[in-house]
Amino acid sequence: MDNKQRLANLAANLKGLCRGVSIAVACREIGLNRQQFNKYLSGRHHPSRRSLARICGYFSVAEKDLYRNPAEFSATYHSAENWRLSSFAQLRRFQDFSSSMPASDENMRGYIGLYHRYHFSSIYHGTILRSIMEIYEKDGLLLYYCLERFPDLDDSSKTSYVFKYHGCCLWLDERLFFIDAEILQRNEMTFTAVVPVSRSKRRFLYGITTGVAATPFREPFSTRVVLEYQGPAGKRRDQMKAARTLDPDDRSIPLEVRTYLRSGTSGEASILRGG
Repeated sequence: MDNKQRLANLAANLKGLCRGVSIAVACREIGLNRQQFNKYLSGRHHPSRRSLARICGYFSVAEKDLYRNPAEFSATYHSAENWRLSSFAQLRRFQDFSSSMPASDENMRGYIGLYHRYHFSSIYHGTILRSIMEIYEKDGLLLYYCLERFPDLDDSSKTSYVFKYHGCCLWLDERLFFIDAEILQRNEMTFTAVVPVSRSKRRFLYGITTGVAATPFREPFSTRVVLEYQGPAGKRRDQMKAARTLDPDDRSIPLEVRTYLRSGTSGEASILRGG
């Protein structure tokens, strides 16, 4: 296969992977310049080894497969996935579930926007993690994005760990439910349920979150969580520095949040861990 054909196959297969994906978001999360990525999509340029590795990691594809004939690539990476989704959609339980989604979406639209999410950290014991969470609508679906940043213990100006989650939002019986998957390590899912407070319907949402701690022991955990509304969606970049771990007495955490997270307990006891 000559270089021209390799570039053409790469471009076609990347376009297939990007269907239904925001190019701007994908470039930001892969760590690539948008203009450069567009050159790959047009078949004009070939990615560097480092960029190619990042692209393959993001889309979970084998590097050699990106140069395969587009029809073969699609059969390998799309047909099996479509078959699973099609089979899943035929299940009666899924049909019962999906029939309630239009009403769920209508209720959820009132909560679109940017939030600070607070809960005790499962990694840095005894600290409160403030992450950035954005609820948004895309193609008629209510989705959300969450960013967690953990500072270096020796130099707080540096970041040791970053976790990014993408998921969907649902409304059921006056509760909001969130389920997501972490997209960098690809080894974690979390589930969150929160309840609006009537006197401040959107400002504070209180509930619990569950997941698996990103520690060597990988123990499941559950802890109280609060979402604090920050404003309309789309200001995520300006909020990035707010995503960090904090001392439980840090006054930048609203009093209502500190009180709820520590209600009936204190410190590390605010996390329930499994073996």
